[in-house]
Amino acid sequence: MLAICSRSVSRNKEAVKILRKKFKKIKLNKSNKILSGSILIKFIKDCEAIIIGLEKIDKNLLEQCPKLKYIGKYGVGTNNIQFNELKKKKIKIFLQSGVNKRSVSEITLSYIILGLRKIVNTINDVKKRKWPFIVGRELTKRKVGIIGIGNIGKDLVHILKPFKCKIYCNDIKPDRRFYKKNGLKNYSLKKVLKSSEIISIHIPLNEHNYNFISKNEFSLLKKEAILINTSRGGIVDEKALYNFLKKNPLSTAIFDVLKHEPPRNNKLLNLHNFILTPHIAGTTKESMRTASIDCAIKLTKGIK
Repeated sequence: MLAICSRSVSRNKEAVKILRKKFKKIKLNKSNKILSGSILIKFIKDCEAIIIGLEKIDKNLLEQCPKLKYIGKYGVGTNNIQFNELKKKKIKIFLQSGVNKRSVSEITLSYIILGLRKIVNTINDVKKRKWPFIVGRELTKRKVGIIGIGNIGKDLVHILKPFKCKIYCNDIKPDRRFYKKNGLKNYSLKKVLKSSEIISIHIPLNEHNYNFISKNEFSLLKKEAILINTSRGGIVDEKALYNFLKKNPLSTAIFDVLKHEPPRNNKLLNLHNFILTPHIAGTTKESMRTASIDCAIKLTKGIK
């Protein structure tokens, strides 16, 4: 039996059709909610295979699901999975890499322009019957720092090419071939933060990257810096971010993610120079369809 926890895969008829060729019994998540706790355990308890999205897979859950042998992961984020526990129980997992890179890099481009032209604030002012005179900045020939040159970071490099930006890259394992082909260099994190007018984060959340951008890193930023995070909450120290934005009112942070989602009583939301979207960077009709079908194919082909 297969349990499809992912809401996106559950709704995709093409993906479900592919999966039905492999599994006689399939359970769909029709709740439109991320499953958790006892509800998640009950949903997958008797299944040999599951497809998850943001559902948390840990030791406690796995101990209560002894039949589980295969997991298909919808989407690229994996910080909700305890891989060491999967290894102990010899559970095979099928991952997706870069499947939503274009949707994330496109929205990142839009955030950059939103920040440079302060568009969100002007829209809000006009709705309040104000008519502000605000002088923004052009993206062309700006200095852009990209932290994490993986699938999304590379795609962002391609998207920025027409704007003739000076790009400062930082990656722990730089792809030398890609760098050479695109005339790039790998700089230290300090150099990227000090030199860039716009900084976009594209790294995974793990034990090494928690609060990766904190007080020391913020001290290096320019006073009118634009910081963008479409990766994961927890990578940026939110207390340090608040202090930086409060101290530097001309700076802007545009985030799609926070440590706790949805936010409750997060004082960042009170700042005029902090803009938040509800974790939608990788979510487009095109990326959801592609990712759902890709997930279904990977799972069915991986099970022998």
